[in-house]
Amino acid sequence: MMQRERPRVKQGMPRAMGAAIVTACLAFGWVPKADWQFLSVETRTKASFLRKMLSFVQWPEEKGKAKDQTLKFCVMGDHLLGFALTQELEATTRGDRKVQVRWVQKEQELRSCQALYLGAVSRKQSNRALESVRGASVLTMSDESGFLDSGGIVQLSFVKDGIRFEVNLAAARNAGLRMDARLLALAKRVVLGGELPGG
Repeated sequence: MMQRERPRVKQGMPRAMGAAIVTACLAFGWVPKADWQFLSVETRTKASFLRKMLSFVQWPEEKGKAKDQTLKFCVMGDHLLGFALTQELEATTRGDRKVQVRWVQKEQELRSCQALYLGAVSRKQSNRALESVRGASVLTMSDESGFLDSGGIVQLSFVKDGIRFEVNLAAARNAGLRMDARLLALAKRVVLGGELPGG
């Protein structure tokens, strides 16, 4: 079978141009497998962390429904991170479910996700997205300041030696998710019920 030639990306290509190429590739349903040079260390580090974190979260069984054989990891607002996740999660499974990365733009699509990363979106968009998945078993993540206060589950921050993260355990429990104690032990902060507005 003839393989399509991968587009060449020149060293030093502007980030915006790299994002445009990724978006164009995605529009045609093709995700190249190359280690693209325009992905920053921060983006790669986040993608690696998010892949590992999936192993420490347990989703509830969906009773009375045919079991979906995919775990959908949705990304809104950060195509480059979504691209890095696609590479990180290629051929990855969570239990007996294959992990699939999806780019989403509309809130209506979010309830079919099991994991959702919100990046480079406005506070208004973030709040709408969180509201749209309220009551659903969706692991919500972002590096947005104040994300936990808005009801998000995991808030990330990138530092020179890796990722720091905080967990809103009350929000995770409300979503029916179980967070492994080993993950919580590594968190910079774990928020229990009543510690945040409306908690």
